[in-house]
Amino acid sequence: MPERPNLLVSLPRSPINNNCKAKHAGFTLAGLLVMLAIMVILWGYALPSWEKMNQREKELELIWRGQQFEKAIGRYYYKFGSYPPNMDILVEKKFLRKKYTDPFGPEGEWEILYQSISKREKDGSTASAYGPIIGVTSQSAAKAIIWYTGMHNHNLWRFVFYPQAAPPGQQQVPPGGQPPRQQSPRQQQPPKQQPPSDRPPD
Repeated sequence: MPERPNLLVSLPRSPINNNCKAKHAGFTLAGLLVMLAIMVILWGYALPSWEKMNQREKELELIWRGQQFEKAIGRYYYKFGSYPPNMDILVEKKFLRKKYTDPFGPEGEWEILYQSISKREKDGSTASAYGPIIGVTSQSAAKAIIWYTGMHNHNLWRFVFYPQAAPPGQQQVPPGGQPPRQQSPRQQQPPKQQPPSDRPPD
């Protein structure tokens, strides 16, 4: 039995269809490039805002941690009548939960503030600090976003305990162990601390 001839003939593709596909691919690529350009522009605007917000959060954390050291030194002072000799004893005696790190300092180290500063050496070298610890400050000299205690640099924010009136129900005992005369309630009221602010002072 003879075979049937194959009547299906492959027709050549129309050049019009090929041109339409090429134009569609071109429009798709152009749209992607436009979207990419818009995303880059938006990211350029958002990045500084994000960095500023992140720095402000770190500065608030710096203030809070510095105040924890200041309060711990004060609690030690009111109990023993003297400043602590080092930071470790604040943690050992449970005046401080832990040794918080400096969010801006190199390797998280604080600059320790001591009660006394020795005289300069004869060769003119930098004076060295000694004595008990009265507070801490950041090692970062960068300009801050937040204004705190009227200062706009991290290393100018000094978290130092200065003996004021004793807490309610307690009598202040200065170094030496001799209690002072009874002060009036008005004198015992501690000064108010200035809250952090983003605006410069007038």
